[in-house]
Amino acid sequence: MKRTNILLLLVFAITIIKAGNPALGTFGFTQNKGQVIDQNNQLNPEVKYLFHSGGLNVQLRSHGFSYDTYTIERTPTAKNGSDDAPHNDMGHPMEDLTYHGHRIDIDFIGANTAPKLVAEQPSKEYINYYTTGTPEEGVLNVRTYQKVTYINLYDGIDLEFVASASLPNMDKGGVKYNFIVHPGADASQIKWTYNGAFNTALQDGKIILTIQQGDLEEHIPTSFVNETSKQLNVSYVSLSENTFGFSVPSYDKHTTLIIDPVPWATYYGGSGDENINRIIRDSVGNLIITGYSASSSNVATTGAFQTTYGGGTTDMILAKVTSSGGLLW
Repeated sequence: MKRTNILLLLVFAITIIKAGNPALGTFGFTQNKGQVIDQNNQLNPEVKYLFHSGGLNVQLRSHGFSYDTYTIERTPTAKNGSDDAPHNDMGHPMEDLTYHGHRIDIDFIGANTAPKLVAEQPSKEYINYYTTGTPEEGVLNVRTYQKVTYINLYDGIDLEFVASASLPNMDKGGVKYNFIVHPGADASQIKWTYNGAFNTALQDGKIILTIQQGDLEEHIPTSFVNETSKQLNVSYVSLSENTFGFSVPSYDKHTTLIIDPVPWATYYGGSGDENINRIIRDSVGNLIITGYSASSSNVATTGAFQTTYGGGTTDMILAKVTSSGGLLW
């Protein structure tokens, strides 16, 4: 009998309107060989791979994964007894940085307790860490990977994470995940729960997670049977408070089912601070954003009323983002 895989490509879309630091090291999932520490500067072996980008970390753990969102508050470093900020060797005012983070854990229910994690497509470059919490000899030869797969997370079902610097609708790259359901496996096995969100709700086919920085959305784009391009409406289903699964209509189990892998993640802003006062949606789902900025770049589009930072404290901003993550103006 010919063996063909049934692919459930279940992806997420993340909307975080805040500038962050650029990714450290090579873009991808960095293996934790002992360089990852927690907020108490203690080694954190629970994290197996870490994806880092501005405003968002994704932690891959043995039995689940986590979203770690953060914003950075910058305040001038004051001299003792003075309001004047000291300057560095380049003549720039020195700043104190305060990180405001929010972590959400996604834990799988009824999953196998020891899935094998397989990392693929390693970076040619590597990083040696001599940082807080690491031994004196350092943590050496740490590489990043473009793909990490949980083999047999459920019986006959793998979970694949992919990082790319050029995913569709992601100008700065991003990360997505796919469930791969092999022949004979049952997608209804897949169940997960969110821990750490202020609120979790299923609205208009999307899972809305309320976090410190706003709302984080997960959605499933259009699904189709690959051989025939027949549309198939796979959707989320709420099983209990904070717990979800999938509703999969009947289909030919000998074909390949694809849930359109087109996620997007947009981080709007530059090297300074962006503060967003309000976000609304128009009639077709575009986001209208108002607030103010202290960034000198990556804020205004060509033809804007003012394309460069005006100086002083902050400039007002008005921006429009499409429902798929593209900055219109």
